[in-house]
Amino acid sequence: MSVEIVTAVVRGIIDADGGEVVAAEVDNIIAIVQINTGIGVQGADGPPGPPGPASTLPGPAGPVGPKGPKGDTGITGPEGPASTVPGPAGPAGIDGATGPQGAQGSTGPEGPIGPQGIPGATGPQGPKGDAGSGVTIEGTIDYVGPPAFAGSSAGAMWIDVNGDGWVWDGAAWTNVGPIRGPQGDTGATGPQGVQGPKGDTGAQGIQGVKGDTGATGAQGPQGIEGPMGPEGEDGLVGATGAQGPQGIQGVKGDTGNTGPQGVEGPIGPQGIQGVKGDTGAPGTPAPVPYCFGYYRNTALTIGTAMTDIGWTALEFGVLEGFTTNLTSFTCTVAGLYQFDISITLNPAAATWVNLYWNKNGTSFKSSTTSSFAAANTTVSFSFIMNVAVADVLKLTGQGGTAVGIAASQPHNWINITKVK
Repeated sequence: MSVEIVTAVVRGIIDADGGEVVAAEVDNIIAIVQINTGIGVQGADGPPGPPGPASTLPGPAGPVGPKGPKGDTGITGPEGPASTVPGPAGPAGIDGATGPQGAQGSTGPEGPIGPQGIPGATGPQGPKGDAGSGVTIEGTIDYVGPPAFAGSSAGAMWIDVNGDGWVWDGAAWTNVGPIRGPQGDTGATGPQGVQGPKGDTGAQGIQGVKGDTGATGAQGPQGIEGPMGPEGEDGLVGATGAQGPQGIQGVKGDTGNTGPQGVEGPIGPQGIQGVKGDTGAPGTPAPVPYCFGYYRNTALTIGTAMTDIGWTALEFGVLEGFTTNLTSFTCTVAGLYQFDISITLNPAAATWVNLYWNKNGTSFKSSTTSSFAAANTTVSFSFIMNVAVADVLKLTGQGGTAVGIAASQPHNWINITKVK
């Protein structure tokens, strides 16, 4: 016997005919149990029938008798062979009791990244930082840096001949790399150059042969136009006759409308070069930037206190953009100017000298000559700076001891050029 669901001792009645349905009470719970049996339940023995005549052939099967009363439950028969046909699915059993807690499973793989969270609120503004130190371009030096002198103050910058800027930090010079000034204005157009000589005329190319024009036929005389006859009635349409002879040319009609533009003809051959034209009037010369120079040929002593170094007279050019009292220059045309200066010193003993270019009372140290005693020691330097109207500029000097500038020296001069 095969029992699909058995969870407790079954108490109830089993249908002996079908062996299929059991209505059972299982621990006070009504459930349906499916039982499949290979052998039917053994019923009670019937009464013995009368003996029949001996037969050599089996008789036909008798009709099925009426259903007898339910007999007592027989003993359990032997288990029949396994069925090859699956029985119908039994009803779902009742839920069993909750099992014990399982062991902790291993950690699963990491899940995908979650969506972006909502941005947090903006934090408070931080405290104000310390003020940065400024940089002031004080001039240029005519050699590769660093400058041979100390800076006037932290942040002072000098530009060397390679265009590199050197900034004084209060104790040493630092190369901050190439320094480029603003783009200069486009220079004016120079004068027209002299026109070169006329070249030789090239040989005339060979012209192609012109085709012959066909002869025009003679036109016949104009015939007289006859009067127009009356209009007759429409006749029957006759068969198409043979084409008649060419009629007399009619009177010339009115001029028709202008036809469409014809296709452009091919370009003709190159014409012979024309005669050389007259030479044009001279162009206007390009403007010359301000450029002038002064010299000094009188003796002067540079003392231990700051001393003004003046000039004797104009050496070349025309004084433009400035006025001068031969000690200082006052600007009348603002712009970017270059100042080139050369001074020859004659010390009486070993000493040092500082030369300064002064603008509106502020001195920019341009050169330091230390521990020298040779006569005719020449110091040269240059400045490029923006100058505003009414700015006053001059050269000053100061020495460890009195140092002379000798008269009639060819190296005592200043050149002023307007760059922009």
